[in-house]
Amino acid sequence: MITKIFTKFFNLFLGYPLYLFSFFIPRNQKKIVVGSHTPFNDNSKYFFLFSHKYLNDYKIIWLTNDTNVVKIVNNLGMESCKVRTLKGIFHALTAKYYIYSFHLHDINFWTSGGSTKFNLWHGIPLKDIAFAIKSGPSAKLYDEQILFSRLMRPHIFVRPNYMVTTSKLMSSYFSKAFRIQKKQCLEFGMPRCEILSWDNDKIIKFVDTYESSKMLTFIHQLEKYKKVFIYMPTWREEVDFLNNAGFNFEVLNERLKKDNMLFLFKLHPFTKLKNINLNEINTYSNLLVMDTEMDIYPILPFTDCLITDYSSIYYDYLLCKEKEIYLYPFDYDHYVSNNRDLAFDYKTHMPGLHLKNFDDLLNVLKYSDHKFLEDQKKIKEEYFSENSQNSVKQLCKFIEGI
Repeated sequence: MITKIFTKFFNLFLGYPLYLFSFFIPRNQKKIVVGSHTPFNDNSKYFFLFSHKYLNDYKIIWLTNDTNVVKIVNNLGMESCKVRTLKGIFHALTAKYYIYSFHLHDINFWTSGGSTKFNLWHGIPLKDIAFAIKSGPSAKLYDEQILFSRLMRPHIFVRPNYMVTTSKLMSSYFSKAFRIQKKQCLEFGMPRCEILSWDNDKIIKFVDTYESSKMLTFIHQLEKYKKVFIYMPTWREEVDFLNNAGFNFEVLNERLKKDNMLFLFKLHPFTKLKNINLNEINTYSNLLVMDTEMDIYPILPFTDCLITDYSSIYYDYLLCKEKEIYLYPFDYDHYVSNNRDLAFDYKTHMPGLHLKNFDDLLNVLKYSDHKFLEDQKKIKEEYFSENSQNSVKQLCKFIEGI
C-alpha cells in the first residue's frame, strides 16, 4: 500500500510538468492515438480496426499498458506500443487526435495538452454518469469541491472537444453529463454496434480476421443449441449479488437440458463474488460462465435472448435482428438507493417483462413473451437516430474535415 501511494505521488510529481510541456509541442495533424479503459475492447477498438479503411494517409496507433495487447495489434499488421515507453510518450505528445472510450486516462492525460479529444464513451446510460451522478460512491469522484479528487484524478475534469452519441436525446443528456455544448455531440452512433446488424457470415469473417480461434470455436459451439440465453447484469459493488438473485444452478441446468438450451453468464470484468465458485457453474452441462475479457459484440448476434437489469447492453441488443430481451431487476429498490441513481424512468425507458425472482426466470425459459416488442421498437427509434449507422466512416470524415 505504501509503495502504491508513493508511486502515485511520484507520477503526479512528474506528470504535472509534462502536462504543461505538452501544450507547447507541435502536433501532427495526420496522427491519431487510440486507447480504452479495457485492454483491447469497446468502441475504441472498433474505431481503431475500421478507421484504417477510411484514413489511409493517417498514422493510427493503439496505446496501452498491456504487453499482450501490443503483440495482438502488431500481429494484425497495425501499430501499437506501450504508453509508458519513450515511443509511446512521443506518439502521445505529437498526435493531434485522442480517441478513447472512458477518460483521457485511457491513453495518457499527462501528454494530452493541445490535442483534439473525442470521447466515444462505452454505452447508452440508464444510470447517471460523470457529472450527472448525484448519489452513490462515484458521486465523490466528480465533486469539483473536493480538492483531493481534482489533484489525484485530473483526467476526469477535462472536457472532451467532441462526444460521440446516438440520438438527439442522448446528445442532450451527454452534453449535461460532460458539461459541453450540444453542438459538440456527434450523433454518429457507437462503433462497437456496427457489427450487430451484420449478417452472420460477415461476422464470422470478421472474427476469423481479427479475433482468436477460441472465439470462432465458441461461436460454432453455440450453434448446437436450440436457444441461447445470455445473462449480462450491470456492475455492482455487492459481492453476493448472484446469491441475492436467487440462482439455483442445478434447477436451472435441468430446465435447460430438457429443451437443449444454453445459459451464458457474462459478468462485468470488475465483478467480485462471494460464496460462489464460477468454476463450479461451468461443471453444469448447459451453463457457462464466459471469460470476462472476451469481446461480447461478435457473439451477441449468435444468441437468442438477453437477460439484464440496468445495463446499457439492453440498448445495444435492440440493434440485433429478431431477439428477445427480459429484465431481472431483483434488487431495484436497493440498487437505486445504494449504488447509482437512474438518468431516466426505468419502466418507460427500458420496457420489457420484469422478472421479480428466480421462479419468474425459470418460467420465461419455457415461452417467448413478445408483448413488449412494440415498446422496445419505439425505444430503439428514440435512442438511435437514422444517422447512427456506419459510425466509424462518419467519424473519419469528420476528422478529415477538421
